[in-house]
Order: sequence, then C-alpha cells, then structure tokens
Amino acid sequence: ATASVATLSGSSIKGLTDGSYDKAWSSVAQGVTFPNDITLDFGTKPVTANQIKVVTRFGTGQGVTKLDLEYYNGTAWVPLKQGIQWTWKYGDQTNEAQIVDFDRTTATKFRLKIQAANLKWGNFAINELEMYDKH
Repeated sequence: ATASVATLSGSSIKGLTDGSYDKAWSSVAQGVTFPNDITLDFGTKPVTANQIKVVTRFGTGQGVTKLDLEYYNGTAWVPLKQGIQWTWKYGDQTNEAQIVDFDRTTATKFRLKIQAANLKWGNFAINELEMYDKH
C-alpha cells in the first residue's frame, strides 16, 4: 500500500495490511488537506474483490468520514463507488469497522480517495484495511 499523504513518524503504511488492529497508519499530525489517496497495489497479480473493510480506533476523533473507491484499469483510475459517507460511534480503543460493498471487480490496483475525516487531533488514522471477494 502507498499513500499520497505524509505520515506520522514511526507510522508505517504496512500497518494497514498486516492483519493486526494494534498498529495504526496515521497521516501527519497537522496540515492535512483533501483529497488524499491510499492505494493498494498488487503488482502484476490481479485481485478480484467486491468488499472493503476499514477498521479504526478513536473513530470520532480520527476516522475517515467521506471517500471514493476507485480501481485502475491499466490506463486510468475508474470510479467504483463515490460519495461514501461514514459516521463513527466510538472515541476509544474499540475496533470499529466500516464495510463497503461494490460490484465485483478484478484489478491490480485499488484506491481509496479520502475526501474528509475527523481531525480532532489534526490527523486521520486507519488501523486496518482489508479487501474481500464475498460470494
């Protein structure tokens, strides 16, 4: 995974996809502007998916609130789902998940285009980002 936004020191983008909710990826502490991109690049191996799951702790303070989902068709980014809006309930250590279903798509790259987030502490954060192919 890669991100177009600078990250807090010690905050690795790899934490997004490590299978653990314990480590969070976080944007810089101050001066976040939107949109921001988080790209899942699977290299030469196409992946088929129809659902993403985003897990965040302290969602009311640092959770993503508006985003678009896109995929790369080999030459351009194509919208999968736009104007996704999330409301977070928890401002504590609770692992809170948001799930987005979309049309089954096969691609080597998927992208979350972050349009807005809760910025209580000046940054937004994601503890885990997962993709699924649900039948």
